[in-house]
Amino acid sequence: MTNRGAMPARRDGAAVDVDFRRIPCAYTDKNLSVKVEEASVRSRGRLALRFLHQGGQTDIVAVEVAQAAVDGANDSSAPSQTTWQYMTRREEGSPGVWRTSRAPQGPLRLRVVITAGSGGKWLRSDGAVLPADWVPGGVYDTGLRVADVAASTCGGASCGSDDVDSDLELR
Repeated sequence: MTNRGAMPARRDGAAVDVDFRRIPCAYTDKNLSVKVEEASVRSRGRLALRFLHQGGQTDIVAVEVAQAAVDGANDSSAPSQTTWQYMTRREEGSPGVWRTSRAPQGPLRLRVVITAGSGGKWLRSDGAVLPADWVPGGVYDTGLRVADVAASTCGGASCGSDDVDSDLELR
């Protein structure tokens, strides 16, 4: 018997080899969505987002937010350049939540850096993802699809085709 929360010890003291294989998520009928976390306060510019339906074998490594163009706005009054505000992610407390204390007013658009193994690529929403009257707890569709799969970086024997247990692999 072991104590609750304690790691069981092997009696012979030998190490146990563990292979980790990341299985891609498949959201074939869903776009990447964001949930506005309850800690968000629009009037103070505090915005906290959690991404939902992130497919493939990907990580979101950077998130930026900017004011989206308002439909019907006069082009001459629109700023010539979009000002993107970075968001930060802290793993302690609420892992996977991206935050900024300087969110722009009005409807908001997003851009993210997605990685799958090595390298990365920018994905940017075409228009407003969050409406001007976004609410904490609301879920909004980004219009983006993420389904990238990382190239195999495994060099161990368990990744080869000679793996005896390959038919038992979870899919």
